[in-house]
Amino acid sequence: MFYVYQNWHARNLRARIHKGSCGFCNDGKGRGTEIDPTRAKWHGPFESECEARAVTNSFEPGYDTQNCKCCSK
Repeated sequence: MFYVYQNWHARNLRARIHKGSCGFCNDGKGRGTEIDPTRAKWHGPFESECEARAVTNSFEPGYDTQNCKCCSK
C-alpha cells in the first residue's frame, strides 16, 4: 500500500509518497503525533505508487512532490 502526505504549511507546498510500511507513514497514521488538519493531510491507502502519483498530480501547481527518501531506497 502507498500513502501521500500533503503539507501546505511547512517548507512551502510539499507532498511525499510513502510506502505504508515506512516509519514516517505508519499506514497513513504518521509518527504518532496529531496532525493539524489546517496544515497537512494523509491521503490513501492506494494499491500502487502510480495511483498515489495521480493524487499528487491533482494538487495545485507549485508542490514539491517526491517519493519519501527513507522508504524508497
